[in-house]
Amino acid sequence: MTTHEERSQQRVVRILAGALAVLCVFGGIIYLGKRTSPVREDPKNAAPEQGILQQEASGISPLERQYRELFQALSEDNIHHACALCETILPGLSGDFSSGDSLEREIFLLCESARERELKNRKALLEKSLAGVPPKALTKRLDIYRQLLVLDEENRGYRVNARSLEEEILQRALKEIQGALKAKDIDKACSLCEELPEFLLVSGDPLQPLCNTAFEERRKTKTQAILERVKPLPASDYLGNLRGYRELTLLDPGKDLYWEKIERYTKSAEKAQEKLLRKANARMSYDVSRGTFWYFPGIAEKRDSRGGAHMYFYLGKKDDGTPPQLRLVCLLPRKEFLPASQLVLSFGNTQYALPLQREWLHFFEGFLWCDLPLPASSKALELLERFSKSAKGSFAFILPGETQLLGWTLSPEELRSLRQMFELYETLGQ
Repeated sequence: MTTHEERSQQRVVRILAGALAVLCVFGGIIYLGKRTSPVREDPKNAAPEQGILQQEASGISPLERQYRELFQALSEDNIHHACALCETILPGLSGDFSSGDSLEREIFLLCESARERELKNRKALLEKSLAGVPPKALTKRLDIYRQLLVLDEENRGYRVNARSLEEEILQRALKEIQGALKAKDIDKACSLCEELPEFLLVSGDPLQPLCNTAFEERRKTKTQAILERVKPLPASDYLGNLRGYRELTLLDPGKDLYWEKIERYTKSAEKAQEKLLRKANARMSYDVSRGTFWYFPGIAEKRDSRGGAHMYFYLGKKDDGTPPQLRLVCLLPRKEFLPASQLVLSFGNTQYALPLQREWLHFFEGFLWCDLPLPASSKALELLERFSKSAKGSFAFILPGETQLLGWTLSPEELRSLRQMFELYETLGQ
């Protein structure tokens, strides 16, 4: 072999050796990549032990998940969320916490910790707010100490401070009320009595005679002022007399004379409006507690499935001369309450819907009924005036998202009653 051939052979060997080294390096990289790659393999080709681990991860019980969520909330100091979780979790536990390694026991202990930390936070907030209240604001400070005692009723410091504040408020009130009574400032004395807090740790008995005296003096003063206003009124002024004796009745409900006067002037009011009531076929009553005359049509008494009175107007007028308010009542016999959302009026080949509020709906003695207030100069009022003057009309209730319910076609008597009461409403408003 020549020297040239020998060198060529050595060069080929070196090239083969280099190629082999490169292949080894790339092979090692590929091997390590497969060992460390985060890409999930096909479950079909996964090793048996990997399948077992996946099953364990997906097989966490609901209780274990709740425990982890609760633990995380506490770790993040999200006490509000932790307490909310406890309110959901605790009612579902068995209550058997006897086992030291019981998951339920761990959850119970975490919830106890959450509650303690929440209580601590609330107390800290109240104490911080207390520091910002001026020392002379005794009632405000007492209110905060009472809130603290609700959170920690065994705290001796809170109780001592609350008692001290009550005693200070009591002594100050005694001096101020006595001074007001001595100066014959009855309104101030009564105001001081009405602003007193409830005494829980000390007795408020020393204040009772003073406050009773103040309230009695105010009652006498008011009574005298009303009598001086009412006595000169002529008997024909039944409204002025009714207002006065109603106020006197509220001041002294046990005095029969005042009730007799109210009965007398109520009859005078009824007699003075006799023609109007007869024309509207209506009756009138007087509400002493509200100072309101109520006017109802005679048809309102016929509440059964065979007769009328399924739709009518009534109105109220206060004795102070303010304008009357008209109200509409619609009744339908039903077996149960239904949350109707609309009242539909049909007349003149057209339907009109009035929205209903939940507080207007009632169910009583087998009737679903609504009681609608009608503001003056409203579109609803204008619509109902036209409805009352129609030759034929009906109404129905509609439920949210549902078809029309059973309605009622008004009789000629009912339509006439609507017109009559509307006319009475306009006359009383003049």
